[in-house]
Amino acid sequence: MDRRPGHDEQGEPSTGAGTDPAADPAAVAAPTLKVAAVARRLGVAPATLRTWARRYDLGPSAHTAGAHRQYSLEDLERLMVMRRMTLEGYSPAEAARVAVQSARATSAVASAHDPSSSAPAQASPQAPSQAAPRPLDASLAHEPSRPPARAPGEAPAPRGATPSVRSLARAAMALQAGECQRLLEAHMAVGGVVEAWTALVRPVLEALSDRVGAVAPGRSPVALLEAALLAALRAAVEGEPAGGPAVLVLRPCAPGGGGGGASGGGATGDLLSHVVAAALREEGAAAAVLPGAHAAERVAAVGEQLDAAVLVVVADTAVDAAAAEETARLVDPAGARVVLAGRGWAAPLPAPVVADLGDVAATALP
Repeated sequence: MDRRPGHDEQGEPSTGAGTDPAADPAAVAAPTLKVAAVARRLGVAPATLRTWARRYDLGPSAHTAGAHRQYSLEDLERLMVMRRMTLEGYSPAEAARVAVQSARATSAVASAHDPSSSAPAQASPQAPSQAAPRPLDASLAHEPSRPPARAPGEAPAPRGATPSVRSLARAAMALQAGECQRLLEAHMAVGGVVEAWTALVRPVLEALSDRVGAVAPGRSPVALLEAALLAALRAAVEGEPAGGPAVLVLRPCAPGGGGGGASGGGATGDLLSHVVAAALREEGAAAAVLPGAHAAERVAAVGEQLDAAVLVVVADTAVDAAAAEETARLVDPAGARVVLAGRGWAAPLPAPVVADLGDVAATALP
């Protein structure tokens, strides 16, 4: 009679409670997903998943020796809760809290129905649908959690705008800084910084600039939205590691300098520089912004001070000939590499042009 460990009295492999999981990994193996697969399933960028893992402990839990950690089905369920709630307008921190609690509730229910578990059943935490969003800042707690319906005379959102664009436009017109920031942070948490700019902020800023007339002193929907964007960008890159190459992001150069002027930056000024720098920070680069428009010599000097390996010059509107010529002076085989980003550049130029801001990191970073 075979009494070998892991075998029954007939010598067959045992599948009972005495089976050693380590001796038969296939007996306990569960389906797992790689980061790219989870990102496609949720419709988010892999960088977003890394951010959620680092900030909210929503990373992959499955691990095998000699392999990268992968997402289990339970991990995917938590991320689906996270994504759904951010799309519904909850802050990323609130959505993560509920996602973690919902996972614990599922685990408690499973344990309560598992005859082999001796742990007492736990009370189910608050369901995601019952969670109440928290204000981003106590000083903004008086603001409504949702923007009001568009009042007569308000600037409408662009034709064919998505619900997110309409919500942001209404919040900006109502001067609800906290609501604008909340919407932006939620969109960044799902699609990333560049997607939030391209699909949400830029169309709203363009609509507001075109359609808002005279306003009372101190009441500027455009300025309020720009400030909310900067606040959301700060929150997006807070705690991001910056051990990668140093990158300086700036507007097109201006002949003679002057620090300002319309040299292709457009009405949004330095905002695009901050957006691109934040996107590069998400990818681990030590990205910084040089505000204003400067002569090529000034830019080169700042780049040397930062030991910048790459200069990314961004333009959202058409760059005039003088600014393009001055920017071209940055190209130096012995200096930092120059990348031109945005839809404002026209060929031929002596540096690579990346019209799609989502491709800047792949071009600028080694």
